[in-house]
Amino acid sequence: MLMSDAPGFPCPSCKAPISTTLQSLFSGRIYCSNCKLELRLEEKASREALTAAHRLDDSIQKAEAMKADALDLNHVQPKAPERSRSRPRRP
Repeated sequence: MLMSDAPGFPCPSCKAPISTTLQSLFSGRIYCSNCKLELRLEEKASREALTAAHRLDDSIQKAEAMKADALDLNHVQPKAPERSRSRPRRP
């Protein structure tokens, strides 16, 4: 069975792909949409990984905000220098 590029893993019961996000991991419960198996995250055992995942999520949010700000700045066109209306003198 081929899994997509979406983040996730195969269900330990039916092997169907379970798509996940950081937010679904933070909730502590993940469900298989195929067999309805409920997986619970052991917070105490996963504390270090959860802390790293939260830091990663914070960094992703900051990077996305910076990207949005940069895109907004790119829409502002610099003002072109005004040209003189008089003709330059010839030597």
